[in-house]
Amino acid sequence: MKRVFLGAMIISFGAACGAEAPKKDPAAAPGAPAEAAAEAPLDPRVAKAVEVADAIASAPEDADAVLEKHGLDREKLDAMLFEIARDPALSAAYKAARGG
Repeated sequence: MKRVFLGAMIISFGAACGAEAPKKDPAAAPGAPAEAAAEAPLDPRVAKAVEVADAIASAPEDADAVLEKHGLDREKLDAMLFEIARDPALSAAYKAARGG
C-alpha cells in the first residue's frame, strides 16, 4: 500500500507541475520561468527528483530501494518535491525534464 501511495504521489506531483499554464502575453519579456528552465542547466535538486521519479515510475515495487539508493526516505522525498513545487522555475525545469 505504501508503494502505491508513493507512486501515486509522484504521478500527482508530475500532473500538478503539468497543469495548464495561464495564457502567455505575446508582449511578455523573455526569461519567464519555463524559458529559463529550458535554457539553464538542470538544478541538482531537480535532476535528483527526476532521476528518483523516473526510477520509481519504472519499478514502483522497488520504491523503497530507489529512495535508499539516492539517500532519501519518504519524508525527504516529500520535502524535496514540495521545495521544487514552491519555485516556478524549478517546477518548470522538473516538468520539462520529465517530458511534460
